[in-house]
Amino acid sequence: MPNGHGGVPRFGAPVLLAVLLAAVHGTHPQPAAVLFKVVEVVIILLFSWRLAWHLCMWRASEYDGAYVSGEESKRAVIRTVMATLFFSALGCAAWYEFLHG
Repeated sequence: MPNGHGGVPRFGAPVLLAVLLAAVHGTHPQPAAVLFKVVEVVIILLFSWRLAWHLCMWRASEYDGAYVSGEESKRAVIRTVMATLFFSALGCAAWYEFLHG
């Protein structure tokens, strides 16, 4: 594909996961079963990971990293891990507040 990402649209996975989270949250029975809560947290964690990847690794992953140096690639990986942890904590806190607020 011309963009060097194999046809993956930018922010496609996070948007899809956000829609999936809304669908799961909107369809579970009241009171919510533990299984639905676990599925929601897993979707939040996946969303956080993919959002961090799209924000931090997108440029570094173009054409299998051919346009960035090894040092830039390492920094992008570190930023992705840190952003994943940040977005995961933020997403789980918002989810908890939404359920118990």
